[in-house]
Amino acid sequence: MGRQTEHRAPGNPRRSPERQGESREQPTEVGPVSAHTVIRCADWAITPDTTAEAPPLLHEMACTTCGDLSGTNEDFEKTRDWAFRHAGRNPSHTGYREIIHRSWRATLVR
Repeated sequence: MGRQTEHRAPGNPRRSPERQGESREQPTEVGPVSAHTVIRCADWAITPDTTAEAPPLLHEMACTTCGDLSGTNEDFEKTRDWAFRHAGRNPSHTGYREIIHRSWRATLVR
């Protein structure tokens, strides 16, 4: 039979029965708490940031043989051209990894 584990928020000093004999850890500081603090569970969604002020999507290529990077560019064709030039100069470098730099935004689901 598996043992049940109780998960607690940082700073909660209560111990599970199997840990009662162990030395007591100091609570972790979480931050200031006042009479106006509200702590609750919430559902969040995270999606690509499509707002007007979001940074542009950037492309980058990495050679998996030597680790050289193309540098970031908004235009994928320029990034891919770097990989073609790199492969042309280094015929044994045939593997590449695309790296996409995309901003994401977390929003509270109501």
